[in-house]
Amino acid sequence: MGFGDFDSLCKQAALPLCTMIGSNGLDGTKGIQPACYSRTIEVANTVIFQGADGIAHICALLMTVIMIVHVRSKFTAVGRKEIISFFWSYFLLTIVSLLVDCGVVPPGSGAYPWFVAVQNGLSSATCVSLMIAGFVGFQLYEDGTFLSVWLLRICSATMFAITFIISILTFQGWAGLGPDNTVGLFVVLYIFNAIFLAVYIVMQILLVVGTL
Repeated sequence: MGFGDFDSLCKQAALPLCTMIGSNGLDGTKGIQPACYSRTIEVANTVIFQGADGIAHICALLMTVIMIVHVRSKFTAVGRKEIISFFWSYFLLTIVSLLVDCGVVPPGSGAYPWFVAVQNGLSSATCVSLMIAGFVGFQLYEDGTFLSVWLLRICSATMFAITFIISILTFQGWAGLGPDNTVGLFVVLYIFNAIFLAVYIVMQILLVVGTL
């Protein structure tokens, strides 16, 4: 497995993007076949893919709504607006993931690459919004102000745009990218997001240790 190669990852997990990258050596079509699949269920003559994922997404949506309502009620909480922005980003990501994972937007349809690109963009936006929200505890700037809120929103929108554009260019084979050239997608989707999460974890550890 080389850097930027999704083969090993896609063979272990049936990610939505795996159907649009790589190539099938048997017939030359796009897609990496996973080693195993989750079971599908049929409800009212409708086939639902990855039913367990669907249940998990619905539970996540309910919990996110509860968290948003709870945080909004804490008027004096530090970073209240910033963490609410993170939860809304995660809420949107979960909705799109529910549509894609459960086959509401069927694989092979014209809309599918665009929905997966939106899913990828929202994952990057969610990770960077969490990292930016993590800076609030250090009081580098006043929380809830124009600077604090819009810094988070602009960074999130920027990462969404970058990841979305690279995703759709890769899926469609435009601008020199393509299903067999996935290094750019791998970097923005996994390397950058891993860095954002690592920075957030380190910041929270420093914050907790410094407070004790």
